[in-house]
Amino acid sequence: MFPPELEYHRPEKLSEAIRLLDERPGLTVLAGGQSLIPELKHRRRNLRGLVDISGVRELHRIENIDDKIRLGSLVTYATLEDDETIASKQPILREAASQIADPLVRNRGTIGGGLCWADPLYDMPAVMHVLNSSLIVVGKGGERRIGADSFFVNPFKTALKPDEILTEVEVPLKGKSEGYAYHKLRKGSGGYSIAGAGSYLELGEDRKVSNCRIAITAPPSKAYRSTEAEQWLIQKTVSPYALEHAAKLAADKLGSTDPYRASWSYTHSVLVKLIAISLKTAYLNASEAED
Repeated sequence: MFPPELEYHRPEKLSEAIRLLDERPGLTVLAGGQSLIPELKHRRRNLRGLVDISGVRELHRIENIDDKIRLGSLVTYATLEDDETIASKQPILREAASQIADPLVRNRGTIGGGLCWADPLYDMPAVMHVLNSSLIVVGKGGERRIGADSFFVNPFKTALKPDEILTEVEVPLKGKSEGYAYHKLRKGSGGYSIAGAGSYLELGEDRKVSNCRIAITAPPSKAYRSTEAEQWLIQKTVSPYALEHAAKLAADKLGSTDPYRASWSYTHSVLVKLIAISLKTAYLNASEAED
């Protein structure tokens, strides 16, 4: 099946793309197209036209500024896998990107496109929660900085306005005594998540947990954080019991599951294991950072 005829625009400047979205309501932004193009081919989307931003060069850059990494929204997953700055300064991005789909998708798919699509099967929203990242969007009204906790509203719905474009993702550098990790269980070669878990731990001088974030990917809900489990783990000494108890608290927040992929009981049991593993990995990474 082929998509219906559409308007097609390929601006080379961000300002031109924003102007098109403002002046021609109903246009949709196209980034890597790994999700949108199949939807169009099967005619599951009825669109007026596309604004292809792949030619906006400034959205492809990676910058290390002060204590943050700024990722242009068109940075591909393959770039996240291969970039030396990412590998040394914030390796969870590389770790998560390498688990997405297959090399063909990773060569074309973009971090910004995936975040705006907000598919509950997608891993990066949970990673954004773990990193406590900021997402910078630009529209006719200027620039907005949105925290990950506010950006993802519902499955396939974000806080992005129709005339806005996600331009950058801002994440902190991995600091001393800090550790991050993301693990998932996927179904088949396509890499779709049955469940995923990301963790961040910071250790104090007494080796107890001084800060913590736990985020979960569990379709069909949006990615979410388990603040109850995070708060319980603060000021605890890391032990097998502490990690398992925190993992159970976080998994118990699971409201529903995708019946086409796994039952609630199966997903819950998988999540407990994934959360515990991610917490342990984050703890080991934080311990190594101290040495």
